[in-house]
Amino acid sequence: MIGFTPLEKRCATWLAAQRQAQMLRTLPRVASLGAPLIRVGERTYVDFSSSDPLGFAGDREHGASLGAAAQAANGGALASRLVTGTREEHRALEAELAAFVGAEDALALSSTYLLNATLLEALSERDDVIISDSLNHASLVDGCRLARAPKIVVPHLDLVALENALRVTRSAGKAGQIFVVAESLYSMDGDSPDLSAMVTLAGHYGATLLVDEAHAIGVLGPGGRGLCYALRERARELGVCVLTVLGFGKAFALQGGAVAGPSVVIEVLRQRQRGFMYSTALSPALAAALRIALQHVAGADQRRAHVLGASAWLREALAKRGFSVGGGAGHIIPLKVGEVAAAVAHAERLRSTGLWVQAMRPPTVAAGSARLRIVCSAAHTQAHFMQLLAGL
Repeated sequence: MIGFTPLEKRCATWLAAQRQAQMLRTLPRVASLGAPLIRVGERTYVDFSSSDPLGFAGDREHGASLGAAAQAANGGALASRLVTGTREEHRALEAELAAFVGAEDALALSSTYLLNATLLEALSERDDVIISDSLNHASLVDGCRLARAPKIVVPHLDLVALENALRVTRSAGKAGQIFVVAESLYSMDGDSPDLSAMVTLAGHYGATLLVDEAHAIGVLGPGGRGLCYALRERARELGVCVLTVLGFGKAFALQGGAVAGPSVVIEVLRQRQRGFMYSTALSPALAAALRIALQHVAGADQRRAHVLGASAWLREALAKRGFSVGGGAGHIIPLKVGEVAAAVAHAERLRSTGLWVQAMRPPTVAAGSARLRIVCSAAHTQAHFMQLLAGL
């Protein structure tokens, strides 16, 4: 390492250790051939890793209409919306998103990660408490870390532990807000919490629910409106504020995200959320494309039925073959392997048969729980699923 600076030496040492442990990631150069086919290098694969549940990525008609809308909106935002002003496309998108998920208002940002990482910092105070599921996405974890309030992490989907944390917090005389943070569909395990029970607990203990619906929106719930949609009326009756995060990088096949909830809370976020205030806004072109994508997602009942039916069939077929497929009933199916080397070997073997299924390793999942993650799409055919089963 002659000539390396101290930081370069540290980085080189870390990279060498990661390579030795088969933990070093690469950035594959991928070209879409139309869902679910991708080209990596000189070879074509059936893609079972991309989060494209409705099969809109690479759909020519979908893409053409998005492109036309984006072109008409004429370019980027150039600065924060507090500096250069809100465009009509921004507010129209937010109103339409709020109506879609049954909320009063919404706020759109250029990145769902940025949204989650700065949301709780804007809403929480020092005398509040945040209770977070142990398997929440890294963006939610970072959001909890940035918030002023103390945190309690509860075991994954453990309602008993959640109620204990709520009871202990209230009995300790906490006068502030309690924020309960969860996802409606977990991206690595493919399972979901009992949101109805969580609303009941939140009502009893006076808590607020923050639910990330990034993987559920467009696929689950009535008309793809997410799993919180059916609970909003009951939540209001119980006096529970429900905030939902909507990601645009999955079913919408675009990027960015929004938070939906009561109008007074969304207005506070406009005034205080640093991720909104101090970052370049979602471009008007992307906002216009997202409005068209929302129309397509809302009208995709046939695609939803196909992907959910196919996912249930595949999950059952895998279980019959002895695979551990985890809980859940959505389009994400984890095949838990255990050790990193075994998961990598499985992924490489599938690649040799023309299937693109990535191995998920720490820190994305816990040590000893490496897995293959299969993401089903409405673009997959029965022949694709049979090819996958044969490859496994």
